[in-house]
Amino acid sequence: MVGYDIGYGCYMTGGASGGPMFVNYQGSWINVVSVNSHCWPVGCNGEGANVWSRNLWGPYFDDDTASLFQMAQNS
Repeated sequence: MVGYDIGYGCYMTGGASGGPMFVNYQGSWINVVSVNSHCWPVGCNGEGANVWSRNLWGPYFDDDTASLFQMAQNS
């Protein structure tokens, strides 16, 4: 899934940037699958015509991301 984003409906503002996105699996919140990176449609923090974001998006963390994390953690 290289190059894919993951997102969810949310009315948070730009202060949410960098926060984790978890996945709910069988009733438990496990695995960080992304971090809040950008919003769509445009309008985080009420920019422009006071339009708030309806969705937060971030890069999808795949197996390559996990491998990179493990390499960094072991260095």
